[in-house]
Amino acid sequence: MAYNFIPEEKKDILVHPDLKRNKRVQAELVVLFDYLRKHHPGIEKPIAINPTSLKTVKVTRKITSVVPVATIKRSAGLKQVGISPGEGSRGGRGTENKGNAFEQQLLDDIKRWTQGEPIRNPAHSTFIKEFVDHYQLTSLDKVKIIPEGYRNTRRPIIVRGDAVYVGTAGDPDIGEVITDITVKEQIPNKPERTIYLSLKYGPTVTLFNSGIAGYITSEDFKKGNIQNKDGKTILKLFGIDEKKFLDVFTGMKTTPKPEDTFSIINKGRLTALIKSGMGYGYHLVHFLNNKIVHFEMNKQKLEQFSRPMNAEVLYGGASGTAKRVDINVETPGFYLKFNMRNKQGGINPTFLLCDYKKKH
Repeated sequence: MAYNFIPEEKKDILVHPDLKRNKRVQAELVVLFDYLRKHHPGIEKPIAINPTSLKTVKVTRKITSVVPVATIKRSAGLKQVGISPGEGSRGGRGTENKGNAFEQQLLDDIKRWTQGEPIRNPAHSTFIKEFVDHYQLTSLDKVKIIPEGYRNTRRPIIVRGDAVYVGTAGDPDIGEVITDITVKEQIPNKPERTIYLSLKYGPTVTLFNSGIAGYITSEDFKKGNIQNKDGKTILKLFGIDEKKFLDVFTGMKTTPKPEDTFSIINKGRLTALIKSGMGYGYHLVHFLNNKIVHFEMNKQKLEQFSRPMNAEVLYGGASGTAKRVDINVETPGFYLKFNMRNKQGGINPTFLLCDYKKKH
C-alpha cells in the first residue's frame, strides 16, 4: 500500500478528494493531525496516509519512538482510524533515514570532542578538527551543542510584485532557521558566539521544498489558464510557457526536449530567488562518498554561488511524460534542479522544490 499523501496543513486533509468521500475518517484524521502538531510542534509532517485505504495511518517514528501508538490513539480519541509507526512514501526515504543517522552520529562525535573523548568516525574527526580550526574553538568545556534537526521550520514561497522568494523577502540570513546542530561558545567576559550547522547527506539534496497550491490551483487546470497573478509570476520567473505548463498536468502531449529560457528570464529576479533559498549565516556540512565537504556560507559565498549561468525548462521532466515541470539552472557553485509537481497523491502541482549538487 502506498502511503503517499503527506499533509503539511490541516487544509490538505480537508480538500483531498479521496478523503472527502468518508467524512468520519476525514474528521478523525484532522483531529489526529491537530493533536500531533500541538504536542510535537517541531515535526511538520507527522502522518502519512494511503488515500485508497483509510483503515490505518502512518505516524512518523520521530513521534512513535517516544510515545506509544496506543497512547496516541487514545489521546486523540480515534475510533475509525488505526495507527502504525512509519514514514510512508516520503521521497528518498532510505536516504532520509541515512541522513538522520548521519546527523545523530555527527552530533554524538561533536559531543565527544567537547568532553575530550575519542571521536569514533574518521570522517567526523577530520571535519571536527577543520571546523574547530576555522572558528578557533579552544575551550572544550565552554562549548554547548544543541540538536535542532527536528524543527523542520517551514519556508513558504513569497511573491512580492514581480519577484519570488523562499522564506523571506528581506535579508537571507537563515542560519537560525535551517540549523540542524547549533554550537554555542560561552566564554566568561566574552560575547556568546553561535554557529549554525546545516547538515546534508548524499549526492543530491534539497535546498527548499515549498507549497504553491495557493498560487496555482485545481481551478486553473479546469479553466485552462492561471488565474492568480502571483501564479503567473512564478511561471514567468523561470520562463515557463503557461499553456505548455498546463498541458503537462492535463494529459496533453509534451516533449522531452529541454527549452532554453535563459535569454528571456529576468536574471536578477532568479538570482534573488536563489539567494533567498540558499541563504547565508550557517556552516554547510555535506556527507558524500564517506567524507565530509564543508564550508562557512557567508555573504561573500552567497553572492558567488547564487548567480545563474544558464536555465532550461523540461515539460514533463526528463522523459517528457511525467506529471512535473523541471527547471535546470547552473551557478558557479551548484547545479540546481527546480521542479513543480504533486507530493500529495494527486496530479496537479502542489510544491516547488529545489534540489542541488555542489560542484566539488
